[in-house]
Amino acid sequence: MVHLPDEHTNPPLSNDETSIFENELRPLPNLYQRDAILALAFLFSTLFSAVLVAINIKETGKQRGIWQVLTFAALFLALQIAIVTAMPNLRFSNIIFNLTGGQLLRTVFWKHYIGNNTRYNKRSLLVPVVVGILIGVVLFLLSTYGY
Repeated sequence: MVHLPDEHTNPPLSNDETSIFENELRPLPNLYQRDAILALAFLFSTLFSAVLVAINIKETGKQRGIWQVLTFAALFLALQIAIVTAMPNLRFSNIIFNLTGGQLLRTVFWKHYIGNNTRYNKRSLLVPVVVGILIGVVLFLLSTYGY
């Protein structure tokens, strides 16, 4: 004897369950990794990593937070320049600033605008690293040859 399920044994999904199920079907966004945000802030600058966080926010389909992250990075850079200029003998100050800014981006801003539980695919770092190196080379040449 075949037992057919009664319509009451499998109730229809509620709106909450449907939205959770639909979220599982959406493709995961391609984001730069949280640890890469800190590493690239250390290697290049907080502003450089802030651009990557802004790209990540946009990839999640959100608009809120992009300008906040970029404004934070611009103000942070201005503060960094002011302090380093005022105290040129302060050793390792740029490294400390970059690590601090990178850590804020990957913890506070990531949590607030992307979400710590957001699942994502890892995005390649090749383009950002090449761009960062090229910018560094151009800045080095400009400072060396006085343009």
